[in-house]
Amino acid sequence: MSLRVLVVDDDIQFLSLTARKLEEEGMQVLRAQSCSDVRNVLGSEDVDCIVTEYGLPGKPGKVLCDDLKSLSGDVPLILFTSGRDSEMVRNAFGNGVDDYVSKDSSFFKFSVLVERIRKAAEESPHNIGTKVDSSSGVEEVDVLKKVVDLLPAGVVVRDGEDRVVMANKRAAGDDTELGDVIGSRIEDSPLTGEQIKRIKETDEAAIENWDAVTVEQNFDIPGEGERYLETTKIPFNLDEGENPHLVSVLADISSRKKKERALEKVIETNRKMSEMDTKEEVKQVAVEAMCDIFDLPMCAAFEIRGREFVPEVSNFELEEVFEGTPSLSIDSSIAGEVYSDKESRIIEEVNELDPQNPDTRIASEVIVPVGGHGVLIAGSEEQKEFDQVDMYIADWFGDSVKSSLDRVEREKEILERDEKLERQEQQMDQFVRMLSHDLRNPLNIAQGYLEMLENSDEKDQVGSALNRMDEIIETVLEMAKHTKKLEKQQVDLRKLSNESWSYDYMDNAELEVVDEVTVEANKEQLKHLLENIFSNSIKHSDQSVTVRVGSTSKGFYVEDDGPGIPESERNKVFEFGYTTQDSTGIGLTIVEKIANFQGWKVKVSESTKGGARFEFET
Repeated sequence: MSLRVLVVDDDIQFLSLTARKLEEEGMQVLRAQSCSDVRNVLGSEDVDCIVTEYGLPGKPGKVLCDDLKSLSGDVPLILFTSGRDSEMVRNAFGNGVDDYVSKDSSFFKFSVLVERIRKAAEESPHNIGTKVDSSSGVEEVDVLKKVVDLLPAGVVVRDGEDRVVMANKRAAGDDTELGDVIGSRIEDSPLTGEQIKRIKETDEAAIENWDAVTVEQNFDIPGEGERYLETTKIPFNLDEGENPHLVSVLADISSRKKKERALEKVIETNRKMSEMDTKEEVKQVAVEAMCDIFDLPMCAAFEIRGREFVPEVSNFELEEVFEGTPSLSIDSSIAGEVYSDKESRIIEEVNELDPQNPDTRIASEVIVPVGGHGVLIAGSEEQKEFDQVDMYIADWFGDSVKSSLDRVEREKEILERDEKLERQEQQMDQFVRMLSHDLRNPLNIAQGYLEMLENSDEKDQVGSALNRMDEIIETVLEMAKHTKKLEKQQVDLRKLSNESWSYDYMDNAELEVVDEVTVEANKEQLKHLLENIFSNSIKHSDQSVTVRVGSTSKGFYVEDDGPGIPESERNKVFEFGYTTQDSTGIGLTIVEKIANFQGWKVKVSESTKGGARFEFET
């Protein structure tokens, strides 16, 4: 009997294409483009499976899924939509969707949809007959056995003495005859003593509570390896006997557990990669993890050189199989397509997708792009099966590796920049020491000879020149000091202004700090800035001067009531060597240099008293 499938899609062209493909596989297809179509079909027709888009006009995805489940009961529901929105898929499964198939051309084949429909219909309890025609003469127990054999899960019924009285083929396994299972006890199985103990503990819990108990357990099954089973145990009585029967429904959840472990591995790999300092170390961690995540033995990370992917890191298995990892052309390889499309690709049959490479030993592979860093490729000589969840994991894994490689690249750039700055500081320190030695030594000699001279006008002139030279040296050294990177802190401007005010100014100058100001700055540099402005105000005033410090909406100011700076000269005052008197012309240059180094802006204007005003925008 052919399957009856309802296909829900508002895209008439894709709806027609899907219907035609399913009909070619012998299925009867019912179509719905709107919510009213859905209600009409489900109100009058029985269907074995529903294939639906995520949402219709006027009916969001969540609401549509809820409506379909309420109208169809336990008919399996398959989401058939475009995109790789993981949140949308999670929401869909939370709204009753039983399976998901992507329309994306990079992964989708109609054969996948057909296989999922048949599997869902076969495993759905909706499609298992539950009625017994007593007039047919067929024993109810025979019908029950038939139903149990059709169930998509393993079923085992044990009596009060722990003997198996009924089981289906799924529970017995492909290599075991049902006759060998009936009448056996749990102790007769190949399970270990610890595993048997765990089973009996859950048996006792179900009987003690007289309610269904569901547990997840892993078993090492000979010949099959580790398997995860979700077991639901239900106690019941056939008669008034003291020892109840127990029915166990066994679902193999090994595939689901494998996906969970893969997701956990991605998270663990993210943590490991965050601790790596080089791109090679990140790729080494990624290569090892990719083999585990996708259960593929061979893996390599390829970087871009010219128009080729060149292997940078590969594991032993790949090197052994190929006697060295080969390079790949960007222009004529599947890896090149993946790199250009910026989307992961999972290939179950490499020969089918890449007929130009018939001699390849790789049967299945996963290719993950990592931005401008190249691609990661994992493969196997044996054909593997994947699903849409693997595709999501591949995309997530690729994004994680790319982010880690980007981080390492940025950190390397920052480190190189810091090293360059450190070298520059070292060079500046060497320059300062040289300057101090080469200029101060002859200056000290000249001052020594000056002391030997008798008093004369020439002696005063020479002394003045030497003092000016000493001032120039101090200023140049001070400028060199302010090229270094220093730490900032919150500075009380009132307190620092008082500390910067020299006792030499007391006779002909006065300092006023008009309000409380706190500035984020390097304290040492800000002190030198204030000292230079204070000194500049006093040097350029013939009479007693008042210097005032206060706050502005964007920072602070320093002003005086001296002669001021002509507007035509204000653009020049910060130039190196600019002066209107007998001085170095460097003091205000240092002021601007310190301000710039703090990240501030400084401008000159006229004060309220007609003097000079320096405003700092911090």
